[in-house]
Amino acid sequence: MTHVAEPADDPARARWACLEEQTRREVDAHVLAERRVQAVVVVRKALHAVGLEATLGDAMAVVNARRDLFTSVRFPPHDWQVWLLLRLQSDARSGRVAAIEAFWDRDAARGWFVVLVAVLQHRERHVATVYQQDGGSPVGAVADQAGRALAHFVDVPFHFPCPDGPDDRAPRLYDTPRPSGGA
Repeated sequence: MTHVAEPADDPARARWACLEEQTRREVDAHVLAERRVQAVVVVRKALHAVGLEATLGDAMAVVNARRDLFTSVRFPPHDWQVWLLLRLQSDARSGRVAAIEAFWDRDAARGWFVVLVAVLQHRERHVATVYQQDGGSPVGAVADQAGRALAHFVDVPFHFPCPDGPDDRAPRLYDTPRPSGGA
């Protein structure tokens, strides 16, 4: 997983760096689903498990830093976001969602950005668009983290062949042969 470079002098980011990869994915999935209380509980327990004292405020600072990181991810309006996450979860359980995919695109007004889609059996469903923000983390890294968290949330694979930089010729998931019996 590509992680955004994080200054060592930020206590929340330093605590984030102490968490195991699986815990990070779980926290990001909670943050993306706007389940901040659950995310705070997971962070606090995980920090205690690695021997770090963490107040409720410390855990909240970690979760708020993750939420702030994802502010450059443009989801549909809140009601649609909740509906979309529930629909994706339902579709994933029924086998209709094969994966979450990220790919680069561009236009004259905004330049390069990353599109996140749910890959269904015969089409894809737009999930989010990630734009670069002034002074923000690299758009590819943010999209990579958001896509992995969303894929973890709906329990499907994630595909993003080039998180390190724009490449509109990178192979899309449906361009690559699928193994027999699934995605």
